[in-house]
Amino acid sequence: MPVFAEENCENEVTIPVPVIDNPCNEDFSVVLEIDGEVKLTQLPENNEPIIEILEVGIHTVKWIITDASGNITVCEQAIIVQDVSLEVDCPDDVSASVDDDELFATGVKTGTPTATAECMDVGDIKFRWELTPPVDFQDEYLNPGDVAGNGIYDIEKFYVGVTTITYYLTDEEGEAILDENGDPISCSFTVTIDTEPEINCPEDIEEEADEDCAYEVEPGVPTLISGSHPLVWEYTIVWANDDPDTHVVYDENTEPVYGPPQIGTQTFPIGVTTITWKVTDRFGKTDECTQTITVEDKTPPIFTGTITDFEECVDMLYGAVYDSSSDDVKRYLDHNGASPQPYPIDNGPPEDFFLLMQGNTDLDLDWNDFKENCCDITESNILWTITFDLATPNGRGGTTISGTEQPSTHYEDIKLWGDRIGYQTLTHTIEYTITGCNGNEMKEPIIRNITILPRPQIIKMTGP
Repeated sequence: MPVFAEENCENEVTIPVPVIDNPCNEDFSVVLEIDGEVKLTQLPENNEPIIEILEVGIHTVKWIITDASGNITVCEQAIIVQDVSLEVDCPDDVSASVDDDELFATGVKTGTPTATAECMDVGDIKFRWELTPPVDFQDEYLNPGDVAGNGIYDIEKFYVGVTTITYYLTDEEGEAILDENGDPISCSFTVTIDTEPEINCPEDIEEEADEDCAYEVEPGVPTLISGSHPLVWEYTIVWANDDPDTHVVYDENTEPVYGPPQIGTQTFPIGVTTITWKVTDRFGKTDECTQTITVEDKTPPIFTGTITDFEECVDMLYGAVYDSSSDDVKRYLDHNGASPQPYPIDNGPPEDFFLLMQGNTDLDLDWNDFKENCCDITESNILWTITFDLATPNGRGGTTISGTEQPSTHYEDIKLWGDRIGYQTLTHTIEYTITGCNGNEMKEPIIRNITILPRPQIIKMTGP
């Protein structure tokens, strides 16, 4: 067992004194040499062991005993002071694909191990290797030289499965160098020959639709990362516009060249089209990947018509009745043809309005005034907001009312407020925001003025 160096690449070494057999009780002399240098010329008292500080390396300890007759006896001992930092690093694990039509891979390079140490020159360190083959292919390694040897393993043929190669450090005599625990200093790595195919699809494509609401492109084909021929390739195109799927099978066992097959230039509709590739090898193992082609309609609807304003008077006065007992005047309004309804002038807030009843299309947009290149304009979304004139009385100035779809479909009648306090003309606005069926909002909203004219002012006169 060697002595291991500690600090300063050295350590104390205990050198035992030899046992000298002297049956005649003759005088004799003793010389101790370490690496050729005389360290002692007599035995220590009580034959105590010699303590020396030795550096990393192999040291030769020589005891030279000379008796009175001049007979010389030499006793030699080798003391190894080993660098505790000595270690071996193996190459990285290796993976490769099986050769076409074979059960092994060739041309597989495994690299070389590296011995390192802080206190010694590793140039004299030797390597020994051992190989553990895959279980199913042990019969391919029947000779002793197939599974163990000295130096670097340089054979580049490996069978399907996992092969383990272990490197050991040895001295010049081929003996394994041990660590502090008495175990051989070693490292291992694996060589994996895989039969499973692996493919990577081309990158996803995202483009804007052309004037024909489509995009023409060659989507590319996947890359075979690992696996061996012959293979069976398949691809399935699921079209964004719900056209029937396209499915193609390409069998390398019957085709003149290896795949993958070319898809060629295709015209892709608006939406997300997926292309799913699948590959199957001769062992029945498969891999899949998916590519998407996204074509976006980024052209918003265009308003091609003319903006016309809306103007109406407050609802028509149907009649008025003066009640002298209460000094009130009650008027009757005709809400756009509805039954006349009494409305007290002096009781409650004084207000007038034009009632836009449900189903009234006067504020609706005419879809014929729009152009949408890639879908039905009537499938567009409308968000409208009416903002009342700041001069609208009774605290309604600047307030809003909003809805979706056409105003005629609003869930209730819409009161377009007039002025029965100052009897002024009020100008409200309605703003339409149009979003096309593919989510593109018009660059500018459509704004129309809504003018509500007041009724003539009715003044109640009192007698003298």
